[in-house]
Amino acid sequence: MHNQRTHPDRHNIEDHILTALKSGRCLATRWRDTPLNVPGLRARTIDETLKRLEAGDVLNDQDSEVLDRMGTALAKALNALLPGFGDFARAQETWAGDVFTKEAESLRRTLEVWKRLIRLRQDITDILEAERIAEKLLS
Repeated sequence: MHNQRTHPDRHNIEDHILTALKSGRCLATRWRDTPLNVPGLRARTIDETLKRLEAGDVLNDQDSEVLDRMGTALAKALNALLPGFGDFARAQETWAGDVFTKEAESLRRTLEVWKRLIRLRQDITDILEAERIAEKLLS
C-alpha cells in the first residue's frame, strides 16, 4: 500500500485542487462583477454557489447544475454580442483579441475561467476515482 505523502501522483492532485480553488474564487468574483440572468435559477441559488466557490468548496455536487447553467448564460450573453461566438467559446479555447469590445472581452474571460473550473472539477473527480480503483486492485 502506498503512503499518500509519497504517492507519485499526489502532487498532481494537489496542483489540480489548488488551481480549482483559485479558479472557483476567480469565477465568483468575475460573476459578481457581471451578474447575468440565469433562466430557471433564483439569484439566491446562484449566490449560494458563489459563496461556496469563494470558500473553496469547488467540488460540491449540488453546484453542478448551477455551474452548467452559468456556462450556458455566459455563452448566451456572448452570442447576443457576437452571434455564434458564445457557443464557439464554450466549446473551444479563445484568446484575447478574439473580441473587440470591453464587454465581450470580459464575458470571454469569465467563460474561460468557467471552463477551467469545469475541467478541473472533472479531472479531480477522475483522478480520485482512478486512485480508488487502483487501491482496490492493489490491495
